[in-house]
Amino acid sequence: MAKKKTKKFKKKNKSHKKVVEHVSPQEGKSLLAKVLDEPKKKSTFFVWLRPVLIGFGVYISLIAIFLVSVYLGFENFYQNRTLPNTYVGTIPVGGLTYVEAEKVLHDSYSSLVGRGISFIVDGKSYDLSLSELGISFDFERALSDLRGRRPHDVWAALIIPRQLPNGLVIDAAMFEHALERTIPEISTPPKDAKVRLVKAKTKQYFEVVAAESHLTTDFSQLQQTVHHMLDHGYILPVLVNTFHGQPDISDEEAYDVINKSQYWLNKSVKLTYSHGSKKFQTEVSPSEDWSRLAFVPDVGRLQIQLDEKYWQEIMKEALPIIEQDQENVTVSWPETGSKYAMVSGQLQDGYHVDQRESKTAIELYFDDGVLPDGTIAKEDPVEIALLVEHNPAHFISSDGRDLGLTDLLGVGYSRFAGSSKARIFNITRGLGLLNNVLLGPDDTLSFNSLLGPVTVKAGWKEELVIKEGGKKTEPEAGGGLCQVSTTTYRAVVESGLKVIERRAHSYLVSYYVGDNDARAGIDATIYPGSQDLVFKNDTGNYILIQTEVTNTEAFVRMYGTSDGRKVELDGPYKSGWRSAGAPVLISTTDLPPGETKITKNAHNGRTVSWHQIITYADGRVEKNDIISVYKAIPAEGLIGVAPEGIAVNIEDTENVTL
Repeated sequence: MAKKKTKKFKKKNKSHKKVVEHVSPQEGKSLLAKVLDEPKKKSTFFVWLRPVLIGFGVYISLIAIFLVSVYLGFENFYQNRTLPNTYVGTIPVGGLTYVEAEKVLHDSYSSLVGRGISFIVDGKSYDLSLSELGISFDFERALSDLRGRRPHDVWAALIIPRQLPNGLVIDAAMFEHALERTIPEISTPPKDAKVRLVKAKTKQYFEVVAAESHLTTDFSQLQQTVHHMLDHGYILPVLVNTFHGQPDISDEEAYDVINKSQYWLNKSVKLTYSHGSKKFQTEVSPSEDWSRLAFVPDVGRLQIQLDEKYWQEIMKEALPIIEQDQENVTVSWPETGSKYAMVSGQLQDGYHVDQRESKTAIELYFDDGVLPDGTIAKEDPVEIALLVEHNPAHFISSDGRDLGLTDLLGVGYSRFAGSSKARIFNITRGLGLLNNVLLGPDDTLSFNSLLGPVTVKAGWKEELVIKEGGKKTEPEAGGGLCQVSTTTYRAVVESGLKVIERRAHSYLVSYYVGDNDARAGIDATIYPGSQDLVFKNDTGNYILIQTEVTNTEAFVRMYGTSDGRKVELDGPYKSGWRSAGAPVLISTTDLPPGETKITKNAHNGRTVSWHQIITYADGRVEKNDIISVYKAIPAEGLIGVAPEGIAVNIEDTENVTL
């Protein structure tokens, strides 16, 4: 039996093997393709969800379309209307056209404007119109507020009421004055105590004008009551409560102020101002005339002040000396190859006296002894400077840029009184050629390069010129130009600019080395073709040179932006005096025997030294010695001699007067 089971097992295996073996490769591929092409069985959940989602999307879209339509329709409806839920004062005007809203406002308030208000005092009635009380309605402002809106304000107005002012305006001073003028019971307000000056023949003194109390009312409370009524569109009689009003300033306070005035009468102030050529000084002394004090009510207190009329008398004297308008100068850039800028306008700093603050500074000292710097004065009189606002003028380029020429770096000055007309002509022309030269950073200026040909043909006048190291002094075109170069050199030295080439004159010239010349020995000679004045702009900024001739005075000014350098000049130190010696005389028969005629003056020799100390912003110190050695030049002239064969006794010629 076991044997049979074994056979069946084998038969089964054979049967299974037979099934597998009967599937051909082509049939397998066909079967696999069939399995893959058979659609998957769909989930019942997704079959249900799809129509739900489609329906929900359609529903949301319809709602969105509805809301947008409502929004646009709402916005369009209120485009030319007032916002909903809007009130002007207490009058509803929401949703009206602007024309309708204007009519509603006029109708609502016109009846009020034509009416008056009754004020009841002790059973008596006093009527005043709104115009008499200084009351008006600014309808235009209210309508303007109605039209003002921002995006989406329509929707906000649905939730939050929009409250706009009705344009009601009450002039407080006019309101109070109308009531005082109309109602006798309150027509006289309380009177403060006052102080007045009494001048007798032998004395003057202050006395108190007593304070007075009178019936009055609370005007601000009345104004609030009227405002509330008109805001709400109605008018009712107003009850006026009166009471005895007390003055703000009592007699006792007035007496205290009189006692305090003694401090003012015992003090004086020296009022000053000094800036350049602007100088002012005067004494402020109330004791000389007590009417110079004023007792002025100020926020319920009595204050001592300088009388305004007295102060204006002081200002009438000070302002013409100090005040001036600021005037800027417009500078056009030099053309290519030129150093000259086109300058229009006159440079002038602005000065403005702060009259109120200056007066307050003096009053503070008189009152408490406090000086403008906050310290307490230890002695009297004291000096207090006027408070003056200084507005420096600017050089503005033609394209609107500030060239930074804010500082006056240095000024050259010299006098040429006693010069001939020809010399004055040459000086004036030479200064004109230097005027408005614009130097860029690191530019070098040769004085001679500005002159062009110095000849009579070129328009220069003939005047004395020093030649050959002082051996000759004779007329030549351009005589006097050394006055210009010397004035320029002094400006260069004052500015601390780098000097590349300079030489002093061969001998002392009275125009540059006179005893009354503060810069004696700081001079520079020039002669085209052999001697020049050359300097460099080493400030790192632009420099504009401007010149001026005033009567017989020459000025050269250097404007630029200070790099922080400071210049000190120590001198002059005069040494090595040398006599000119006896005059050199040439015999001539054109003069009577023994008679002399000086043709060239003598010049004593000496050495003049200056020490220039330049301190730069970084702390560096540069020291330069300016040494001018002037030769001793004897006088030259003629002496008469007799013709040959005639003896003449010629006395000592060394004593000839020059």
